[in-house]
Amino acid sequence: ILERVYQEAPQPLHLEGLLQTLERVAATVLAEAPRREGFRATAWWEHTRAEIVENLQATIRALEALREDFTPHRFEAPFGMQGAPPLEVQDENGDTFRLRGLIDRVDRDARGRIRIIDYKTAGPGTYKNRALEEGKRIQLPLYALAARDALGLGEPVDGFYWHVRQAQPSDLTLRGYGVAEAIQTAVAYAWQAVRGARAGHFIPDPPRGGCPAYCPARAFCWHYREGFGG
Repeated sequence: ILERVYQEAPQPLHLEGLLQTLERVAATVLAEAPRREGFRATAWWEHTRAEIVENLQATIRALEALREDFTPHRFEAPFGMQGAPPLEVQDENGDTFRLRGLIDRVDRDARGRIRIIDYKTAGPGTYKNRALEEGKRIQLPLYALAARDALGLGEPVDGFYWHVRQAQPSDLTLRGYGVAEAIQTAVAYAWQAVRGARAGHFIPDPPRGGCPAYCPARAFCWHYREGFGG
């Protein structure tokens, strides 16, 4: 819905036009949702639809308040798929790995610098600097690197996860952490994962606070430790 709203809203973008476009786009997308997603539209679905629209209205208002000098530029920007080049990362010895993905949104300012926004329906609780330092939230810096090196969209100067239901950015931001430092940290953890996979290192590591009850390996994993939802 957000992708289509920003693509179809009248130019130049302004809050009133965005909200009017949201009303039209949301009605279409949500009407098709039961068939497209394969669920039965119960009586409660109407309440869920209304809640989704309210959340998106709040999100658009909050995003516009944080616009600064940036203008929405690209939406659902692919790299490594749909004909777009992948992100190719090379180490000091010439070893490489390739990454593909889809960047929710790229904003650009008058100087051609870019800001990455990654929409999340999850809450902001775990999207903090520590999560990047521990290698748990490396998606955003890698997207910034892909936008710059694979897609050539510009120099990243900021980025954040955007929590749609709370209509707020994550505490973790590329500007606050340091763009270069965030990318360096994310790339180091990506290399760790790549080299571990190549070596067949797939030993389960229970997360802090225990394992989720929905883990598909719960019934047979010798490292399973009951935690949240257990």
